[in-house]
Amino acid sequence: MFSRVGKPDVVVTEVVYKGKVKGAQADEYVEIQNRGTVSAEMSGWVLGADDPGQDFTFPPGTVLQPGQRIRVYTNEMHPGYGGFSYGSKRPIWNDKGDVARLRDANGHPVSDLSYGDKALVGCQSPDRPSGS
Repeated sequence: MFSRVGKPDVVVTEVVYKGKVKGAQADEYVEIQNRGTVSAEMSGWVLGADDPGQDFTFPPGTVLQPGQRIRVYTNEMHPGYGGFSYGSKRPIWNDKGDVARLRDANGHPVSDLSYGDKALVGCQSPDRPSGS
């Protein structure tokens, strides 16, 4: 029998865009999950909103294991979810609608998740990732 070689399946699963922290909404976050069967090397991958200057680049050595979930917060650190933060003093995610776009280190689309008034832009839901 031949064994199947697995692959990562990294998707944006959730955008919590309405933070409870007044003003900066520091507790906003995007959750990303590897639904695949092998780890995903995410060094240099970029998570961005639709507005310029709202990109987060994953640092060297970032690996997402199969089944693992991580979060990128606006301006909080949560080590249990990877410890990633934009470090922004203002909200990243538009309360009316936005698109969370995940790109690999070469700029290729991996997964998009839209919500609110941007939900009809043709982006994928977390059940239908746009890439591998």
